[in-house]
Amino acid sequence: MIPHQIGNLSNLQYLDLNWNFGNYAETLSWLSSLSSLNHIDLTGVNLDKVSDWLLAINSLPSLKVLKLAICQLHYFPSLSVSSDNLSSLTTVDLSRNQLGTSVMPWVFGLSDHLVFLDLSLNNFQGPIPRGLGNLTSLRYLDLSANYFNSTIPEWFFSRFRGLEFLSLWSNLLQGPFSSSVGNLTSIQTLDLSFNNLEGEIPTSFGRLYLASNKLSEGIPRCISNLSAMVTTNYSVYNDITYSTNFRISIEKTSLVMKGRNVEYSSNLNLVRSIDISENNFSGGIPAEVTKLLALQSLNWSHNHFTGRFPENIGAMRSLESIDFSYNKLYGEIPQSTSSLTFLNHLNLSYNNLSGKIPLSTQLQSFDASCFLGNDNLCGSPLSKN
Repeated sequence: MIPHQIGNLSNLQYLDLNWNFGNYAETLSWLSSLSSLNHIDLTGVNLDKVSDWLLAINSLPSLKVLKLAICQLHYFPSLSVSSDNLSSLTTVDLSRNQLGTSVMPWVFGLSDHLVFLDLSLNNFQGPIPRGLGNLTSLRYLDLSANYFNSTIPEWFFSRFRGLEFLSLWSNLLQGPFSSSVGNLTSIQTLDLSFNNLEGEIPTSFGRLYLASNKLSEGIPRCISNLSAMVTTNYSVYNDITYSTNFRISIEKTSLVMKGRNVEYSSNLNLVRSIDISENNFSGGIPAEVTKLLALQSLNWSHNHFTGRFPENIGAMRSLESIDFSYNKLYGEIPQSTSSLTFLNHLNLSYNNLSGKIPLSTQLQSFDASCFLGNDNLCGSPLSKN
Protein backbone atom coordinates (compact mmCIF):
# COMPACT_ATOMS: atom_id res chain seq x y z
CA MET A 1 0.00 0.00 0.00
CA ILE A 2 1.20 3.52 -0.75
CA PRO A 3 2.17 5.01 2.64
CA HIS A 4 0.25 8.16 3.55
CA GLN A 5 3.46 9.51 5.12
CA ILE A 6 4.47 10.65 1.61
CA GLY A 7 2.21 13.58 2.41
CA ASN A 8 4.83 14.79 4.89
CA LEU A 9 7.23 15.56 2.03
CA SER A 10 5.89 19.08 1.67
CA ASN A 11 8.50 20.18 -0.89
CA LEU A 12 8.02 17.17 -3.19
CA GLN A 13 7.68 18.13 -6.85
CA TYR A 14 7.95 14.82 -8.73
CA LEU A 15 6.20 11.58 -7.72
CA ASP A 16 6.48 8.46 -9.89
CA LEU A 17 5.13 5.18 -8.47
CA ASN A 18 4.11 3.63 -11.78
CA TRP A 19 4.09 -0.13 -12.29
CA ASN A 20 5.09 -1.11 -8.76
CA PHE A 21 3.63 -4.62 -8.79
CA GLY A 22 0.68 -5.02 -6.43
CA ASN A 23 0.73 -1.41 -5.31
CA TYR A 24 -2.58 0.06 -4.22
CA ALA A 25 -4.06 2.92 -2.23
CA GLU A 26 -7.21 3.33 -0.15
CA THR A 27 -7.05 7.12 -0.07
CA LEU A 28 -5.15 9.92 -1.78
CA SER A 29 -6.06 12.61 0.75
CA TRP A 30 -2.37 12.94 1.66
CA LEU A 31 -1.79 14.56 -1.75
CA SER A 32 -3.40 17.78 -0.50
CA SER A 33 -0.25 18.45 1.56
CA LEU A 34 1.95 18.43 -1.55
CA SER A 35 1.14 21.84 -2.99
CA SER A 36 4.46 21.96 -4.90
CA LEU A 37 3.84 18.69 -6.75
CA ASN A 38 3.98 19.20 -10.53
CA HIS A 39 4.27 15.58 -11.76
CA ILE A 40 2.39 12.53 -10.55
CA ASP A 41 2.47 9.12 -12.24
CA LEU A 42 0.48 6.32 -10.59
CA THR A 43 0.11 4.22 -13.74
CA GLY A 44 -0.81 0.65 -12.82
CA VAL A 45 -1.54 1.43 -9.16
CA ASN A 46 -4.86 -0.04 -8.00
CA LEU A 47 -7.13 2.88 -7.04
CA ASP A 48 -10.32 0.84 -7.12
CA LYS A 49 -11.20 1.73 -3.51
CA VAL A 50 -10.17 5.38 -3.70
CA SER A 51 -13.26 7.59 -3.70
CA ASP A 52 -11.44 10.87 -3.15
CA TRP A 53 -8.98 10.74 -6.05
CA LEU A 54 -10.48 13.68 -7.90
CA LEU A 55 -10.67 15.93 -4.83
CA ALA A 56 -7.05 15.06 -4.08
CA ILE A 57 -5.89 15.85 -7.63
CA ASN A 58 -7.79 19.14 -7.63
CA SER A 59 -5.83 20.25 -4.57
CA LEU A 60 -2.57 20.40 -6.55
CA PRO A 61 -2.37 23.89 -8.13
CA SER A 62 1.17 23.35 -9.49
CA LEU A 63 0.36 20.06 -11.23
CA LYS A 64 1.51 19.84 -14.85
CA VAL A 65 1.57 16.09 -15.54
CA LEU A 66 -1.15 13.67 -14.38
CA LYS A 67 -0.90 9.97 -15.26
CA LEU A 68 -3.54 7.65 -13.81
CA ALA A 69 -3.68 5.03 -16.56
CA ILE A 70 -4.72 1.46 -15.70
CA CYS A 71 -5.73 2.41 -12.15
CA GLN A 72 -9.06 0.55 -12.15
CA LEU A 73 -11.00 3.79 -11.88
CA HIS A 74 -14.55 2.64 -12.57
CA TYR A 75 -16.48 5.79 -11.80
CA PHE A 76 -16.16 9.53 -11.64
CA PRO A 77 -16.57 10.64 -8.02
CA SER A 78 -18.40 13.96 -8.30
CA LEU A 79 -19.80 16.08 -11.08
CA SER A 80 -19.63 19.13 -8.81
CA VAL A 81 -15.82 19.10 -8.72
CA SER A 82 -14.34 21.72 -11.05
CA SER A 83 -10.95 21.53 -12.73
CA ASP A 84 -10.43 25.31 -12.41
CA ASN A 85 -7.64 24.82 -9.87
CA LEU A 86 -5.56 22.83 -12.38
CA SER A 87 -4.57 25.74 -14.59
CA SER A 88 -1.01 24.45 -15.12
CA LEU A 89 -1.87 21.01 -16.50
CA THR A 90 -0.21 20.11 -19.80
CA THR A 91 -0.58 16.30 -19.73
CA VAL A 92 -3.48 14.06 -18.69
CA ASP A 93 -3.48 10.29 -19.14
CA LEU A 94 -6.60 8.53 -17.82
CA SER A 95 -6.44 5.71 -20.35
CA ARG A 96 -7.46 2.12 -19.78
CA ASN A 97 -9.90 2.77 -16.97
CA GLN A 98 -13.69 2.48 -17.17
CA LEU A 99 -14.69 6.02 -16.33
CA GLY A 100 -17.58 6.45 -18.76
CA THR A 101 -18.91 9.76 -20.01
CA SER A 102 -19.39 11.23 -16.51
CA VAL A 103 -15.74 12.33 -16.54
CA MET A 104 -16.27 14.58 -19.54
CA PRO A 105 -17.50 17.81 -17.85
CA TRP A 106 -14.34 17.80 -15.71
CA VAL A 107 -12.20 17.25 -18.83
CA PHE A 108 -13.91 20.09 -20.71
CA GLY A 109 -12.73 22.58 -18.09
CA LEU A 110 -9.08 21.56 -18.15
CA SER A 111 -6.26 24.01 -18.73
CA ASP A 112 -5.83 25.96 -21.95
CA HIS A 113 -2.23 24.76 -21.77
CA LEU A 114 -3.17 21.09 -22.13
CA VAL A 115 -1.23 19.50 -25.02
CA PHE A 116 -1.60 15.77 -24.26
CA LEU A 117 -4.88 13.96 -23.51
CA ASP A 118 -5.30 10.18 -23.53
CA LEU A 119 -8.82 8.90 -22.80
CA SER A 120 -8.53 5.61 -24.68
CA LEU A 121 -10.25 2.44 -23.41
CA ASN A 122 -12.75 4.13 -21.12
CA ASN A 123 -16.15 2.88 -22.29
CA PHE A 124 -17.24 6.28 -23.63
CA GLN A 125 -20.44 6.13 -25.69
CA GLY A 126 -22.49 8.37 -27.94
CA PRO A 127 -21.27 11.17 -30.23
CA ILE A 128 -17.89 12.81 -29.67
CA PRO A 129 -18.81 15.52 -27.11
CA ARG A 130 -18.56 19.09 -28.30
CA GLY A 131 -16.97 20.21 -25.05
CA LEU A 132 -13.69 18.65 -26.15
CA GLY A 133 -13.45 21.54 -28.57
CA ASN A 134 -12.55 23.78 -25.62
CA LEU A 135 -9.11 22.17 -25.49
CA THR A 136 -7.73 24.01 -28.49
CA SER A 137 -4.05 23.66 -27.49
CA LEU A 138 -4.05 19.88 -27.82
CA ARG A 139 -1.31 18.31 -29.91
CA TYR A 140 -1.89 14.69 -28.89
CA LEU A 141 -5.42 13.29 -28.55
CA ASP A 142 -6.22 9.59 -28.12
CA LEU A 143 -9.89 8.58 -27.96
CA SER A 144 -9.33 5.06 -29.29
CA ALA A 145 -11.07 1.83 -28.23
CA ASN A 146 -14.26 3.45 -26.99
CA TYR A 147 -17.82 3.40 -28.34
CA PHE A 148 -18.11 6.84 -29.89
CA ASN A 149 -20.65 6.69 -32.71
CA SER A 150 -22.28 8.95 -35.28
CA THR A 151 -20.13 10.92 -37.73
CA ILE A 152 -16.96 12.82 -36.88
CA PRO A 153 -18.40 16.31 -36.29
CA GLU A 154 -17.41 19.25 -38.49
CA TRP A 155 -16.23 21.33 -35.53
CA PHE A 156 -13.75 18.61 -34.56
CA PHE A 157 -11.32 19.34 -37.37
CA SER A 158 -11.60 23.12 -37.14
CA ARG A 159 -11.00 23.33 -33.37
CA PHE A 160 -7.85 21.19 -33.25
CA ARG A 161 -5.62 22.82 -35.86
CA GLY A 162 -2.50 22.17 -33.79
CA LEU A 163 -3.03 18.42 -33.46
CA GLU A 164 -0.02 16.32 -34.42
CA PHE A 165 -1.38 12.95 -33.26
CA LEU A 166 -5.02 11.85 -33.39
CA SER A 167 -6.33 8.34 -32.77
CA LEU A 168 -10.00 7.42 -33.07
CA TRP A 169 -9.12 3.78 -33.66
CA SER A 170 -11.73 1.12 -32.84
CA ASN A 171 -14.87 3.15 -32.26
CA LEU A 172 -18.25 3.03 -34.00
CA LEU A 173 -17.79 6.14 -36.14
CA GLN A 174 -19.50 6.18 -39.50
CA GLY A 175 -20.13 8.29 -42.56
CA PRO A 176 -17.73 9.93 -45.03
CA PHE A 177 -14.58 11.89 -44.38
CA SER A 178 -15.38 15.54 -43.92
CA SER A 179 -13.69 17.93 -46.32
CA SER A 180 -12.66 19.95 -43.24
CA VAL A 181 -10.17 17.20 -42.33
CA GLY A 182 -7.74 19.37 -44.29
CA ASN A 183 -7.83 21.86 -41.40
CA LEU A 184 -5.53 19.54 -39.43
CA THR A 185 -2.53 21.22 -40.98
CA SER A 186 -0.10 20.02 -38.28
CA ILE A 187 -1.20 16.39 -38.22
CA GLN A 188 1.52 13.75 -38.46
CA THR A 189 -0.32 10.61 -37.35
CA LEU A 190 -4.01 9.99 -38.01
CA ASP A 191 -5.49 6.63 -36.97
CA LEU A 192 -9.12 6.10 -37.93
CA SER A 193 -8.91 2.34 -38.40
CA PHE A 194 -11.61 -0.10 -37.29
CA ASN A 195 -14.61 2.18 -37.71
CA ASN A 196 -17.35 2.32 -40.36
CA LEU A 197 -16.07 5.26 -42.39
CA GLU A 198 -16.84 5.52 -46.09
CA GLY A 199 -15.70 7.48 -49.12
CA GLU A 200 -12.30 8.56 -50.40
CA ILE A 201 -9.13 8.82 -48.35
CA PRO A 202 -7.45 12.13 -47.50
CA THR A 203 -4.16 13.00 -49.19
CA SER A 204 -2.10 15.07 -46.79
CA PHE A 205 -0.93 13.03 -43.84
CA GLY A 206 2.38 11.58 -42.68
CA ARG A 207 1.10 8.21 -41.46
CA LEU A 208 -2.20 6.66 -42.47
CA TYR A 209 -3.98 3.96 -40.47
CA LEU A 210 -7.33 3.44 -42.16
CA ALA A 211 -7.71 -0.33 -41.93
CA SER A 212 -11.09 -2.06 -41.59
CA ASN A 213 -13.39 0.69 -42.81
CA LYS A 214 -15.58 0.82 -45.91
CA LEU A 215 -13.40 3.11 -47.99
CA SER A 216 -13.62 2.71 -51.74
CA GLU A 217 -12.49 4.07 -55.10
CA GLY A 218 -8.86 4.12 -56.15
CA ILE A 219 -5.74 5.44 -54.49
CA PRO A 220 -5.14 9.06 -55.62
CA ARG A 221 -1.97 9.66 -57.62
CA CYS A 222 -1.17 12.61 -55.38
CA ILE A 223 -0.17 10.03 -52.77
CA SER A 224 3.42 10.91 -53.63
CA ASN A 225 2.78 14.37 -52.12
CA LEU A 226 2.93 12.85 -48.63
CA SER A 227 6.24 14.56 -48.01
CA ALA A 228 6.76 13.09 -44.56
CA MET A 229 7.10 9.71 -46.25
CA VAL A 230 9.48 10.86 -48.94
CA THR A 231 12.51 11.87 -46.91
CA THR A 232 14.74 9.20 -45.47
CA ASN A 233 16.29 11.58 -42.94
CA TYR A 234 14.67 10.14 -39.83
CA SER A 235 16.35 12.65 -37.54
CA VAL A 236 13.62 15.10 -38.48
CA TYR A 237 11.02 12.86 -36.85
CA ASN A 238 12.43 12.29 -33.40
CA ASP A 239 10.30 12.71 -30.27
CA ILE A 240 7.97 15.69 -30.47
CA THR A 241 9.16 18.19 -27.87
CA TYR A 242 6.77 20.96 -26.89
CA SER A 243 7.49 24.37 -25.43
CA THR A 244 6.41 22.96 -22.06
CA ASN A 245 9.43 20.64 -22.22
CA PHE A 246 7.02 17.72 -22.34
CA ARG A 247 8.21 14.98 -24.64
CA ILE A 248 5.84 12.53 -26.25
CA SER A 249 7.35 9.10 -26.26
CA ILE A 250 5.61 5.78 -26.57
CA GLU A 251 7.74 3.23 -24.79
CA LYS A 252 7.63 -0.47 -25.63
CA THR A 253 4.95 0.02 -28.26
CA SER A 254 4.01 -2.96 -30.37
CA LEU A 255 3.22 -2.42 -34.03
CA VAL A 256 1.46 -5.38 -35.60
CA MET A 257 2.30 -5.83 -39.25
CA LYS A 258 0.52 -8.96 -40.55
CA GLY A 259 2.31 -11.94 -39.24
CA ARG A 260 4.78 -10.38 -36.86
CA ASN A 261 4.88 -8.23 -33.76
CA VAL A 262 7.58 -5.57 -33.60
CA GLU A 263 8.42 -3.94 -30.29
CA TYR A 264 9.76 -0.41 -30.39
CA SER A 265 11.44 0.49 -27.12
CA SER A 266 11.56 4.22 -27.79
CA ASN A 267 8.82 5.83 -29.87
CA LEU A 268 6.58 5.17 -32.82
CA ASN A 269 7.51 8.31 -34.73
CA LEU A 270 10.19 6.46 -36.69
CA VAL A 271 7.60 4.16 -38.25
CA ARG A 272 6.41 5.00 -41.76
CA SER A 273 3.36 2.94 -42.54
CA ILE A 274 0.27 2.94 -44.75
CA ASP A 275 -2.36 0.45 -43.65
CA ILE A 276 -5.52 0.52 -45.78
CA SER A 277 -6.29 -3.19 -45.49
CA GLU A 278 -9.82 -4.61 -45.46
CA ASN A 279 -11.53 -1.85 -47.41
CA ASN A 280 -13.05 -1.77 -50.90
CA PHE A 281 -10.30 -0.03 -52.85
CA SER A 282 -10.04 -0.92 -56.52
CA GLY A 283 -7.99 0.02 -59.57
CA GLY A 284 -4.25 -0.21 -59.95
CA ILE A 285 -1.54 0.48 -57.41
CA PRO A 286 -0.27 3.90 -58.55
CA ALA A 287 3.37 4.07 -59.55
CA GLU A 288 3.60 7.25 -57.49
CA VAL A 289 3.64 5.17 -54.30
CA THR A 290 7.22 4.20 -55.10
CA LYS A 291 8.27 7.81 -54.51
CA LEU A 292 7.56 7.40 -50.78
CA LEU A 293 11.12 6.40 -50.06
CA ALA A 294 10.84 6.46 -46.26
CA LEU A 295 8.00 3.92 -46.07
CA GLN A 296 8.73 0.89 -43.95
CA SER A 297 5.38 -0.90 -44.09
CA LEU A 298 2.70 -1.25 -46.77
CA ASN A 299 -0.45 -3.18 -45.90
CA TRP A 300 -2.97 -3.00 -48.73
CA SER A 301 -4.35 -6.50 -48.28
CA HIS A 302 -7.99 -7.61 -48.64
CA ASN A 303 -9.04 -5.04 -51.24
CA HIS A 304 -9.80 -5.24 -54.97
CA PHE A 305 -6.61 -3.85 -56.47
CA THR A 306 -5.92 -4.95 -60.04
CA GLY A 307 -3.08 -4.40 -62.48
CA ARG A 308 0.62 -5.06 -62.17
CA PHE A 309 3.08 -4.76 -59.34
CA PRO A 310 4.73 -1.30 -59.27
CA GLU A 311 7.83 -1.78 -61.43
CA ASN A 312 9.92 0.63 -59.38
CA ILE A 313 9.16 -0.85 -55.95
CA GLY A 314 12.85 -1.68 -55.51
CA ALA A 315 13.51 2.05 -55.03
CA MET A 316 11.71 1.87 -51.68
CA ARG A 317 14.74 0.48 -49.90
CA SER A 318 13.44 1.20 -46.42
CA LEU A 319 10.57 -1.26 -46.82
CA GLU A 320 10.47 -3.93 -44.14
CA SER A 321 6.94 -5.24 -44.66
CA ILE A 322 4.71 -5.67 -47.73
CA ASP A 323 1.26 -7.21 -47.63
CA PHE A 324 -0.65 -7.16 -50.93
CA SER A 325 -2.48 -10.43 -50.23
CA TYR A 326 -6.09 -11.07 -51.30
CA ASN A 327 -6.23 -8.67 -54.23
CA LYS A 328 -6.34 -9.21 -58.00
CA LEU A 329 -2.82 -8.22 -59.00
CA TYR A 330 -1.48 -9.94 -62.10
CA GLY A 331 1.73 -10.20 -64.10
CA GLU A 332 5.25 -10.86 -62.89
CA ILE A 333 6.88 -9.81 -59.65
CA PRO A 334 9.35 -7.14 -60.81
CA GLN A 335 13.05 -7.90 -60.61
CA SER A 336 13.57 -4.71 -58.60
CA THR A 337 12.07 -6.39 -55.51
CA SER A 338 15.42 -8.13 -55.08
CA SER A 339 16.79 -4.74 -53.97
CA LEU A 340 14.60 -4.68 -50.85
CA THR A 341 17.30 -5.92 -48.52
CA PHE A 342 15.49 -4.88 -45.31
CA LEU A 343 12.34 -6.81 -46.19
CA ASN A 344 11.45 -9.26 -43.42
CA HIS A 345 7.73 -9.73 -43.98
CA LEU A 346 6.10 -10.42 -47.34
CA ASN A 347 2.63 -11.67 -48.23
CA LEU A 348 1.57 -11.78 -51.89
CA SER A 349 -0.79 -14.71 -51.53
CA TYR A 350 -4.09 -15.03 -53.38
CA ASN A 351 -3.57 -12.77 -56.36
CA ASN A 352 -3.13 -13.65 -60.05
CA LEU A 353 0.65 -13.26 -60.24
CA SER A 354 2.57 -15.28 -62.80
CA GLY A 355 6.10 -16.01 -63.99
CA LYS A 356 9.18 -16.82 -61.97
CA ILE A 357 9.89 -15.33 -58.56
CA PRO A 358 13.00 -13.13 -58.94
CA LEU A 359 16.16 -14.66 -57.56
CA SER A 360 17.46 -12.92 -54.47
CA THR A 361 18.50 -14.13 -51.07
CA GLN A 362 15.72 -12.04 -49.57
CA LEU A 363 12.75 -13.40 -51.56
CA GLN A 364 13.87 -17.01 -51.34
CA SER A 365 14.05 -16.75 -47.54
CA PHE A 366 10.27 -16.42 -47.24
CA ASP A 367 7.95 -19.35 -46.71
CA ALA A 368 6.06 -20.69 -49.72
CA SER A 369 2.79 -19.68 -48.03
CA CYS A 370 3.65 -16.06 -48.82
CA PHE A 371 3.04 -16.83 -52.52
CA LEU A 372 0.09 -19.26 -52.30
CA GLY A 373 -2.98 -18.78 -54.47
CA ASN A 374 -1.03 -17.58 -57.52
CA ASP A 375 -1.46 -20.59 -59.78
CA ASN A 376 0.88 -19.36 -62.52
CA LEU A 377 3.73 -18.38 -60.24
CA CYS A 378 6.82 -20.56 -60.01
CA GLY A 379 10.36 -20.65 -58.67
CA SER A 380 11.89 -20.91 -55.21
CA PRO A 381 10.55 -21.08 -52.54
CA LEU A 382 7.61 -22.68 -54.40
CA SER A 383 8.02 -26.33 -55.31
CA LYS A 384 6.97 -25.58 -58.90
CA ASN A 385 10.01 -24.55 -60.96
